[in-house]
Amino acid sequence: MNCPKCGTSNPPDQKFCINCKTFLGMPGSLARLGIHFDLGQGIGCVGGVLVGLIVASALPYIYPIFSARILDIIFGPGPSTLRDGFNTNFMTACTCLSSFLVAGVVSLAFNRRKKPVQ
Repeated sequence: MNCPKCGTSNPPDQKFCINCKTFLGMPGSLARLGIHFDLGQGIGCVGGVLVGLIVASALPYIYPIFSARILDIIFGPGPSTLRDGFNTNFMTACTCLSSFLVAGVVSLAFNRRKKPVQ
């Protein structure tokens, strides 16, 4: 395994880099596969979940104000199972997309602050 900090090649069972003493991860861990979890990803994940919860809570109150006329044109006036199914799927998509957007933007913002490894 190569050290992510200095690039030195290390034996597969090594826990610390033989050159710079950077922790390489436990055998079988994600770090051994080259997958590193950083603070930006954690904050992005938590932020995405929080925004998703807020959007999911607010959409039932906000969505009908903007969509009632459009849905009346598409599905006809009054309730129907088709209209309810569309509403459910559209609000779920809005919640998921807003969560992914926030998680991605926050993760990218934190990753831009990193200095390149030299």
